[in-house]
Amino acid sequence: MLLYGFILMALVIGFEAVKEKINVIPIMIGLFIIILSFGVTLFNMVRKSREGWAVNTAFHDPMTFAFDDKGFSCTTPKHSARVTWQKVTKVVWGKKIIVIMTGGTQAYLIPTRIENINEVKKVIWEYVSHKK
Repeated sequence: MLLYGFILMALVIGFEAVKEKINVIPIMIGLFIIILSFGVTLFNMVRKSREGWAVNTAFHDPMTFAFDDKGFSCTTPKHSARVTWQKVTKVVWGKKIIVIMTGGTQAYLIPTRIENINEVKKVIWEYVSHKK
């Protein structure tokens, strides 16, 4: 969207025929406001993300996943969770990550760069292959 604003601004400034027929000052002011609002929004999103990371310390420590025929567990030095295969609602297979959905907003993210990823994929596929 920001790119479109810059392109439109360049077109308005660049074409003399446009300048002669319409008043470009209101268009320029509007485009400036749009571009400024995108910049402020982006800045606030980055700031909020950093604040959220600092507050939520559950994800700062390494996580250990253990998979078996009943489900899987996720353990950190401060937290632990056990999920049965019946609670898994959806699995999304990506190139760099596997997303195991266990509800409307809860998900477990497993990076595919771990050394035994093929065994993990096999276990997940075996117990939740019917869930898309």
